Amino acid sequence: MIKVALTYGRKDYSYGAVRFTLTDRTLSKTPYAKVADSLRGLRIVCQSTDNTPQIITAYWDTKTKQRAR
Repeated sequence: MIKVALTYGRKDYSYGAVRFTLTDRTLSKTPYAKVADSLRGLRIVCQSTDNTPQIITAYWDTKTKQRAR
Protein backbone atom coordinates (compact mmCIF):
# COMPACT_ATOMS: atom_id res chain seq x y z
CA MET A 1 0.00 0.00 0.00
CA ILE A 2 2.85 2.36 0.79
CA LYS A 3 4.46 1.80 -2.62
CA VAL A 4 1.13 2.51 -4.32
CA ALA A 5 0.73 5.74 -2.35
CA LEU A 6 4.26 6.89 -3.17
CA THR A 7 3.78 6.09 -6.86
CA TYR A 8 0.24 7.32 -7.53
CA GLY A 9 -0.64 9.55 -4.58
CA ARG A 10 -1.34 13.28 -4.80
CA LYS A 11 1.83 15.03 -3.66
CA ASP A 12 1.77 18.16 -1.50
CA TYR A 13 4.03 19.84 1.02
CA SER A 14 3.24 20.53 4.67
CA TYR A 15 5.59 21.91 7.33
CA GLY A 16 8.72 20.84 5.46
CA ALA A 17 7.47 17.32 4.82
CA VAL A 18 6.08 15.74 1.66
CA ARG A 19 2.63 14.11 1.84
CA PHE A 20 1.24 11.56 -0.61
CA THR A 21 -2.53 10.99 -0.45
CA LEU A 22 -4.52 8.41 -2.40
CA THR A 23 -7.87 9.58 -3.76
CA ASP A 24 -10.36 8.16 -6.23
CA ARG A 25 -9.14 10.59 -8.87
CA THR A 26 -5.49 9.57 -8.55
CA LEU A 27 -6.37 5.87 -8.69
CA SER A 28 -8.95 6.07 -11.49
CA LYS A 29 -6.65 5.18 -14.41
CA THR A 30 -4.28 2.85 -12.60
CA PRO A 31 -4.27 -0.92 -12.16
CA TYR A 32 -5.48 -0.28 -8.59
CA ALA A 33 -8.78 1.35 -9.58
CA LYS A 34 -10.67 -1.84 -8.67
CA VAL A 35 -9.50 -1.63 -5.05
CA ALA A 36 -9.90 2.13 -4.67
CA ASP A 37 -12.38 1.65 -1.81
CA SER A 38 -9.74 0.03 0.36
CA LEU A 39 -6.93 2.43 -0.63
CA ARG A 40 -8.87 5.71 -0.50
CA GLY A 41 -7.53 8.11 2.12
CA LEU A 42 -4.15 6.50 2.73
CA ARG A 43 -1.66 9.27 3.51
CA ILE A 44 2.12 8.84 3.72
CA VAL A 45 4.26 11.60 5.26
CA CYS A 46 7.94 11.66 4.25
CA GLN A 47 10.96 13.83 4.79
CA SER A 48 12.07 15.80 1.75
CA THR A 49 14.91 13.80 0.24
CA ASP A 50 15.98 13.69 -3.37
CA ASN A 51 16.36 10.00 -4.18
CA THR A 52 14.55 7.95 -1.56
CA PRO A 53 11.79 9.26 0.65
CA GLN A 54 12.25 8.62 4.34
CA ILE A 55 8.83 7.72 5.73
CA ILE A 56 7.84 9.51 8.93
CA THR A 57 4.32 8.13 9.33
CA ALA A 58 1.36 6.62 7.50
CA TYR A 59 -2.30 7.03 8.41
CA TRP A 60 -5.82 7.12 7.00
CA ASP A 61 -7.13 10.61 6.29
CA THR A 62 -10.70 10.31 7.59
CA LYS A 63 -12.16 13.12 5.47
CA THR A 64 -10.89 11.51 2.28
CA LYS A 65 -11.69 7.98 3.43
CA GLN A 66 -15.39 8.78 3.99
CA ARG A 67 -15.93 10.22 0.51
CA ALA A 68 -17.52 8.04 -2.09
CA ARG A 69 -17.40 8.39 -5.83
